[in-house]
Amino acid sequence: AAREARGLAASGEHPVLYFGTTAPRRAPHVEFVPLDPGTPAELLERARAFVAVHPGGGIVIDGLDRMLEHHRLEDVVGALDQLRTLLEGHGPLRVSFDPTRVTTAAAAAVAGTVAAEETQGTLEAMANPIRRLVLQRLATGPAPFGEVMAAAGLDDSPKMSFHLRKLLDAGLA
Repeated sequence: AAREARGLAASGEHPVLYFGTTAPRRAPHVEFVPLDPGTPAELLERARAFVAVHPGGGIVIDGLDRMLEHHRLEDVVGALDQLRTLLEGHGPLRVSFDPTRVTTAAAAAVAGTVAAEETQGTLEAMANPIRRLVLQRLATGPAPFGEVMAAAGLDDSPKMSFHLRKLLDAGLA
């Protein structure tokens, strides 16, 4: 997620408000706010203030699984829906979470809220069991191609490449 924030900001199109557990490496146009999973209202207030000053600003939230541990799924989805509405016509909203700590239903609800127009591709990417295995492996940290293949139970590199491309296109990896 920190890489996503830096990438969005580096394009020069969008300053980014980054909510996370640790500050990203210094990057121009990225404002870091420690994510307090217990206070989604504060997240909304900070986002409103940021967008008021940076009309083309985007928001990246890292560690959404921590927020889901403290709040009902409906409340988190409601906050994300408010953020998406706030950002309409402005910058993007991106979220990340540890797929091993979030149910498939929660991941689908979050994906559907965050990227309404991209929902179908995200749901398709998450629905595939091979891709879920890849995401679980990648949640533990970077891995060589062969290690990801083994985690997915594949021995066919073109097939693995296909699934990785689907995850990249959906913005999940």
